Amino acid sequence: MTPTDADVPEVLWTPPPDQAGRTAIAQFARWAREHRGVNLPSDTDYAALHAWSVRDLEDFWSAVAEFLGVIFRDPPTAVLGSQNIPTLPGTSRM
Repeated sequence: MTPTDADVPEVLWTPPPDQAGRTAIAQFARWAREHRGVNLPSDTDYAALHAWSVRDLEDFWSAVAEFLGVIFRDPPTAVLGSQNIPTLPGTSRM
C-alpha cells in the first residue's frame, strides 16, 4: 500500500537546526552508527532511523536496550516475542 498525503501525519514540532544534533535521538543515531555499524547518513536523518527500525526490528530494539543500559534479570532469548506489529484503529503501516 502506498501512502497518500492524507496518510502522512503533520509534523508537530522540529528542533531548531542548531539543537537537533544534541537531542537524545541524535545521540542514539551516533551510537548506532559507531557501535552497531548502522548506515545512517547523519545524526538527524530521522527517516533513515525510522527505516532501520522497521526493516530490522530485532537489531533496532536490541540496540535500543543496549544504548539505554537495560539490565535484564535473565539474559533475553529473543529481542521480540513476535515480528507482528499491531495496527491500531485509525493508523496504518507505511
